[in-house]
Amino acid sequence: MSLMHINKVITFHSLNNVLYTNPEQRDNGKIVLIDISASMQHKVSELKLCYSMLQALSDLKLPGIPTPNSRTNLIGLLMDLVRDGIGSQEILVMTDGDDNFHEIHEIPTSVSDDGTLTKTDVGAFDHTEEYKERRQTAILDYITNVLKADVHIIGVGNEVKHLLRMAASRPIVVAHVRPRATATEVASVMHSAVRTRPAQCMTEPDARIITIDNLGNHGTASAELVEKVDANASFVSVGGDVWTKEVAMQKFEAAEHLAYADGTAPSDDVIKYNRRVVVELLKLSQTHGLVPGAIVGSKYRSLFVAPSKGEWKINKLLFQLKQNGFLVERKQHNINIVIEGKQYNFKGDRAYSCYSASSLVETLIGSIDADTDFCASVDALKNTTPYKRKSEAGSSNDDTGSAKKQSIVN
Repeated sequence: MSLMHINKVITFHSLNNVLYTNPEQRDNGKIVLIDISASMQHKVSELKLCYSMLQALSDLKLPGIPTPNSRTNLIGLLMDLVRDGIGSQEILVMTDGDDNFHEIHEIPTSVSDDGTLTKTDVGAFDHTEEYKERRQTAILDYITNVLKADVHIIGVGNEVKHLLRMAASRPIVVAHVRPRATATEVASVMHSAVRTRPAQCMTEPDARIITIDNLGNHGTASAELVEKVDANASFVSVGGDVWTKEVAMQKFEAAEHLAYADGTAPSDDVIKYNRRVVVELLKLSQTHGLVPGAIVGSKYRSLFVAPSKGEWKINKLLFQLKQNGFLVERKQHNINIVIEGKQYNFKGDRAYSCYSASSLVETLIGSIDADTDFCASVDALKNTTPYKRKSEAGSSNDDTGSAKKQSIVN
């Protein structure tokens, strides 16, 4: 059961980008706003941990984060949200500093009962502390008096401290992730922040700025949660373009070209069959975490089997998909995985190559799965004659491990 329901994830710098929209929208769900201005390039480690924690709290796998660049336009994004209407949704902001997109001079700071806005002109940009104070005060007035939503601000790094101190005197949940924070610190601070209500910040002084040294009544995050956050942070992609389905398919085809380059090209039916096997592997990873590559066709035919006699180059394909960022690989020992009530064991001294979709692909699995022009149907796997697989000499991932002889491909 998730501890936080995310309705939407939006990244922002000078422009806004909806990164993820949950098909299940809830009235009191959270809209997460992630600062990807240029200064976040120096806080990628902390950003990955925070993003991993968001996924752990919400039980979601979110897309990769675009390359940080440009300036911070938080007020512009907040004004867009108000214009579109947010109802009773809550706002969680992850940022590393002040709003510095100076094109917006007039900021609404209060609203009357009849809906009339009062605006504050913060003036043209200058480098003085007075200007910075005036601008951030107006933005916080907007959050408090106009936005009128439950807001949580997770500040990352040192530059954000002044903004956090200003926000702490208001009914806003404020938390600080210090530079080079560990998984324990990030998990503990964010866990405490999402469980704290804005009203507590005004009545309980200790709740005003949540830090690793001031977690209120919530304590340090559990070892299990910390381990999950730390492990999954390595899979968070920051930088580069966010893939579309078309890009993902092009990457897949490029991997196929390399995997099948050293012999006779397989038939179109075999290519589509292999694609279906990989898609099923990725679907398993969504529910089971990292899945051993051996489960798609070891010499014991653990789960999926070869489409025809002869060499089955599925491991070479998995290797090339890992190389181009389609898959993530991690070596693991002594794996037990239960699928449809059947247990598959991979034991021994060796480490097995285990796979899941990269963050660039995770949200595209459903659309690729449904594309029967790209891959074979699921039924094609059930009717396959279980030929014994030939060894893939020279493959980087020779997953012919000792799996328990059970199969659902009957």
